[in-house]
Amino acid sequence: MYELYFDGGAVPNPGVGGAGAVLYKDKTETHAISVFVGENETNNTCEYTGLIKGLELAIENKITDLKIKGDSQLVIKQMKGEYQVKAENLKTLHKKANELANKLNKIEYVHIKREFNKRADELATEGMNKKEIVELIPEVEDIENAPNDNTIMKKGKYKGKTYKEIRIYNTDYLVWLLSQQSGVVYEYADFIKYCMDFLKLDIEDT
Repeated sequence: MYELYFDGGAVPNPGVGGAGAVLYKDKTETHAISVFVGENETNNTCEYTGLIKGLELAIENKITDLKIKGDSQLVIKQMKGEYQVKAENLKTLHKKANELANKLNKIEYVHIKREFNKRADELATEGMNKKEIVELIPEVEDIENAPNDNTIMKKGKYKGKTYKEIRIYNTDYLVWLLSQQSGVVYEYADFIKYCMDFLKLDIEDT
């Protein structure tokens, strides 16, 4: 029997979401998929997406008997009928997963610990990184108003300068402060400006 491992997650929660699924036959990986889910997803919507994509992958490859393994107790128990689906954002996904599962001859759901789901977790993380970055970074003049935590500066151009993507965490700010000259007071805006300067790529004409 084939085994399907699925996973999904969002950073933060809700936030940028990815999902992944992998199929095994006799402990050998046969098929895998990694997808970007969305910009405002929850862990649960991503988990369901991983399951759905895994089921679609199995059906595409004419697999009829499947043992499904995931570390989301909520999804596994809802698919087994042990938990009700109360969240509105999960009802459609649950219905879709059941429709796909009904196309198989034999199916079994097993809840596993996260440490036994590493490959699917890797694929879900890859999915998060597939997001197409098109937004511009905040303008320098407005940098003092930037949020102090978990800010994502998007890749883009500003006044002819190109920037990479960066996610700002307060821990990064503390490390930066410790690296500065002793006795000098620095504001968070200074740190943002430092990051923007550090991440500049080629200077181009707009």
